[in-house]
Amino acid sequence: MMNGEEKKCIIEAGKLMEQQHWEEALAVIYQGIHWNNRSYELYFMLAQCKEILGKYEQAALSYENALFYATDEDYAEIEQCYREFMEASPVEPKKVSIVLVTYNQLEMTQLCVESIRYNNPYGTYEIIVVDNLSTDGTREWLCEQEDIRAILNETNKGFPTACNQGADIASEGNEIFLLNNDTILMENSMYNLRMALYESERTGAVGACSNKVGNRQQIAEQYQTIDEYALYAKTHNCYDPSM
Repeated sequence: MMNGEEKKCIIEAGKLMEQQHWEEALAVIYQGIHWNNRSYELYFMLAQCKEILGKYEQAALSYENALFYATDEDYAEIEQCYREFMEASPVEPKKVSIVLVTYNQLEMTQLCVESIRYNNPYGTYEIIVVDNLSTDGTREWLCEQEDIRAILNETNKGFPTACNQGADIASEGNEIFLLNNDTILMENSMYNLRMALYESERTGAVGACSNKVGNRQQIAEQYQTIDEYALYAKTHNCYDPSM
């Protein structure tokens, strides 16, 4: 069920798209996503606008997000549009290789991996974990995970070297995402970072904001529980290149 503001944005953006006012439609779509960042209708419209404007990588990502949140009733229609887009697009939609480095902290690693699986469309990513000789059961758990490509170092090679090891085995052509294993990835986090990566041809890398980081990525917000963190992400983790 959509709220009133979201519905108004969908109607207004649809009218603007019919009039071929693509940039104006995008502004309304961004506003709607702030009201509901799980709206498959808005991501579908965003994909169509990006396709018309020649932002093909962003269009592909938005089609994927629309499918991820789509209801059973509308899934087939969106899938057909995405299939037609892929056949006509001059670019090949990319996947992302998520590289984690572990040294013990099994429970945190499990939470991190589960958040990746839960909040991202299946088939759009691969998980690579490089373990620096954990002794808490991490290595055994990694070997049991069918969707994780693991490197088990026989010495602790340190964080930078392990990151490079993971990047080296990433599937060819994939984007590389370095993620700390004590992170819980919230809904749309990966989508927003990847959209930002393709916002400009001059952009070669992007990073997230945090309340535990230096320089311009630092934010002041504080939360004491995972539920508080999730609530903050739900209301702030919205795609809008003007912000």
